[in-house]
Formats: sequence, structure tokens, C-alpha cells
Amino acid sequence: MSGAVLARDAVRKLPRTDIRIPEMKARSDGAPRSNPFRKGQPVSSARVELWRPDQLAKRDGDTGRLGFFLTHLERLADAFGDEAPFAFIDGEGMVRQLDRGTLGSLVALGGADLVLDGEGLITAAIPRRSRLGRPIFEFSPQDAHARAQPEIDGRFTVLARSTAMLDGSPNKKRDRPLRDQLLEEGVLAPAGDPALLVFTKDHIFSSPSAAGGVVKDGNCSGTGAWRLAWLGDTLGEWLERTDLAVFEEVRSAAAPLPPLKIDPDAPVDERRKWQSLRVMRQGAQEFREAMKRIWGGACAVTGCTELGTLDAAHIHPYGGPHTNDPRNGLLLRADIHRLFDRLQLTLEPGADSLTIRVAPAVTDPNYRRLDGGSVRPPAEPSVAPARVLLAAHNRRFEAALKQP
Repeated sequence: MSGAVLARDAVRKLPRTDIRIPEMKARSDGAPRSNPFRKGQPVSSARVELWRPDQLAKRDGDTGRLGFFLTHLERLADAFGDEAPFAFIDGEGMVRQLDRGTLGSLVALGGADLVLDGEGLITAAIPRRSRLGRPIFEFSPQDAHARAQPEIDGRFTVLARSTAMLDGSPNKKRDRPLRDQLLEEGVLAPAGDPALLVFTKDHIFSSPSAAGGVVKDGNCSGTGAWRLAWLGDTLGEWLERTDLAVFEEVRSAAAPLPPLKIDPDAPVDERRKWQSLRVMRQGAQEFREAMKRIWGGACAVTGCTELGTLDAAHIHPYGGPHTNDPRNGLLLRADIHRLFDRLQLTLEPGADSLTIRVAPAVTDPNYRRLDGGSVRPPAEPSVAPARVLLAAHNRRFEAALKQP
């Protein structure tokens, strides 16, 4: 099976962005992961294929890959105005494409909609983080058209503005009492089309069959009637290959980040300023283990892997357990940690990396050579250093430079 190959001139005209897609981290067992954004190709020789929705694979069960994919799909959508292009030229001048297997899996999980051209080929994807884990299914008996989402407990929610047949199948006995109840409660109401009823709000049914019966106005096998939007699989086919527990894992992996409980501009309590070097604090061991795991057991600045020399450092000084947020942490060699806490070294956030800055007062050549170097932060936003906290540290660093 092959897609439609873009002409060379069309490849040169692909949308461009400054975004660079990082490499994926290996699995916990050390096994490598392939990147869900296809490896970059030079513009002059890139082969770009566009696909139809029914050509997407749907069997990427790696929740880490899916979470990574959704995170960077949203970055692209933000850069391009809500739609992440299927193929684009990245910040390194290379042609990148969305992996159709991972895209198909995300669509099957309800995490993205597709944008098609006049020939039905996928040109872009629109990420839908808030809907992840609740894919959209459709059912269109005669002139009616209903959209619904499965619930984790097996129930089925028909969405507002869906339509149902007013007078459908001759065999109406099974679901007529339920239809009558929904009409009485105002959940169903007459539509503009005299042959249809409309759902005035979302309504949860006990099963897909019950929902389908009301939409069709007759008996209905829900697993065969409802089909996955964009991809066309029946609900039954989707359930056969889908572990509902994966929903929760992917939702967790890609969930919106909780707000930081740290005020980056709060005055630093001088009594706590050097605590990181002198006392054991609440949650200190857990914070250290988290930093070792996130940074791969290596100092973020020097790459040193001698664990006995490494500290879990706070970007904003420790002020209680709430400051043990992984986004407020770095793994630093002890001497680098001291320089960082004393505002003689900082990390300045850039588009895809952090720039090391060393104060001019630090003259030892072993430290001077670090100045201007770069640090690649963790790709996953839930554990990467918070830019707002690094920016606040940068401001304190700049203020310290001006002091006599």
C-alpha cells in the first residue's frame, strides 16, 4: 500500500517552522523507541507521501510514544495556527512527516481530528488533548446523523446536536418507552427537518445498543452500527483491539500539566538559602531519585555520571515540600550546584536547549569553558525544567552581576 507522492516543487513549498523535534528516550528496559515523527530528510531528496484516513495504521500501543507524539503535535499546531501539517520543514531545514501508525492510533483514541484536501488526502491533524481517550463514533441511519463517545464503564454518550429518526424502523417496541421519556424530559426535541429529532444536550445511555435504538427508532446492534469517525472501524472492531486501561495511561502521560505551586518572584528566604547543602529536607530522597531518573544519572551541565558527586538541585530555592516539583529540579555535580545556588552560574532557556552562563568572576578555566555551552532538557514537559523558574533564576543571576 502506498500513498500519493508529493511533487518535488510541492516538497520545497512545505510549511516551515523553527521547531526541532527531539529524539525519543529509550524504554525503561533500555530498548530503543522509534520517533513518531519520521526521520528528517533533505528537502532536495525527500520523498513525501500523503495518505487517506483508511490507510492509517492503528496499532501503536506504546503510551510513551503516543504521549510524546501528542505533546509535539500540539507544539506544531500552536506554531501553525491550530493545524499541525502532515509534512513540514523543521528548524534544522529537514523534511519531517507524522508517522501514520501513531497518528492513526491517536485518532482512534479521540486525540486528534484530520484535515483532508479535495482528494481526501490527509494534509494536517488537529490535536484534541481534552478529548483523548474518548474517541468519536458515528451512526447515520437514513437521514439521521449521531455522534457519540464511549465511557470507561461501558456506557455510551450521544452528543448534543446529534439527530435521530422520528419514525424509523417498523420494529419500534424495544426503545420506544426510552424515546418517549427523552422527549418528555426535553433531551430530544423536534428538529428543523420534520423527519428528525435532535438531541438538545449530551445524554448517557446504558449501552451503545440502547443509544443506537433511540437514534434509529428501532432495534440496533450497537457494536456493528456505530463506526469510528474518520477511520470507519465498527465499535466492535475497535473494542477487540483496544485495552480500555490504555486510555487512562495515555491520558495520564499526556495530561495538561498541573499548575506550579511555586511563585518564581517570591523573595528568597535567606535562612533557607543554603539548606540544600546542609540539611535533609522533607521529600529529599524522593526528589533526588526523581532527578537521577529524569536526567539519566548525569549532571545536566557537565555530563558527570559519578553518582556520589551528584546533587538534586532546586531552581527556585527549597521552601517546603511543594518546591520538590520535578520542574523545579536539576541534577548537578556538587561544585556546579554551589555555583548555581550562589548565582555564579545559570541556565538560560532557548527554543530547544538551555544555554550555560558562567559569571565573569569565576575565573577557573575548568568552569570558564562551560560558558556558552548548551544543555538539552528532557523532552517530556511534565519533568522538564519550568521556563518561568529558569527565567527567574536568570534575573537573580543578572542582578548579582551588577552588585559590587
